[in-house]
Amino acid sequence: MKWTEDGWLCLADGGNEPRLRVPVSWPVKRKREQEFRYSFQETELSPDFFSLRVPLGESVSLTERPGYLRLTGKDSPNSRFEQSLIARRQEDFDFSFETELEFEPSSERQMAGILYFYDECDFYYLRVTYSQDGQKIVDVMRMNRGKAEYTPDCGIPVPEGRSIRLRLEVHRTEACFSYSLEEGVWQQAGDTLDASLLSDEYPEEGAYTGAMVGLGCHDMAYRSAKAYFKYAVYRREGNGMERG
Repeated sequence: MKWTEDGWLCLADGGNEPRLRVPVSWPVKRKREQEFRYSFQETELSPDFFSLRVPLGESVSLTERPGYLRLTGKDSPNSRFEQSLIARRQEDFDFSFETELEFEPSSERQMAGILYFYDECDFYYLRVTYSQDGQKIVDVMRMNRGKAEYTPDCGIPVPEGRSIRLRLEVHRTEACFSYSLEEGVWQQAGDTLDASLLSDEYPEEGAYTGAMVGLGCHDMAYRSAKAYFKYAVYRREGNGMERG
């Protein structure tokens, strides 16, 4: 096959019948980077990131605050319509994903953070949000086959007006979230999670997307809350075996 100058895919030899035999060359296996760092210094988002079904449009910006990715909250994290979510593929059995977030929620219906995502019915969400008693917290939300679950006693108070680092670590079938308010000091958020549930075998619908990890902002109250992400890092860990 080949691409024409005006963007059409066609048979390299012309016509409409494929050849039974074609010459091939063995592809050169590209060297995989150990770390992918996204500093959000550019004016366009890296092609490593995908949005859910449709482009985010004005919900995402790299120019409103130079050096930061800004997401404006839209629908809930299990919505099939308008979500402010960008994610990249999980490429390894052992990896970590980290970001630094500035977010000031004013309602428990506003949240932002890291999503470890298979589909709208199956994901884990390390989020900064607002508790019912009026306090900014970080906690872990799980969507299990469409049912929302929360780790008991995981509403950890965090200071207002300060950034917070969030991290996901995955080692084969185990996943763990953590957060940091001080340089180099990490604390676990919630329990160790079952990463194998974000695979083709568990979800009741679809079962073909593959696991993703990324950044989200959701605002079911006003659809206007803004989250600012300073950077994101995807890092291969352990022996670096790839996930098929």
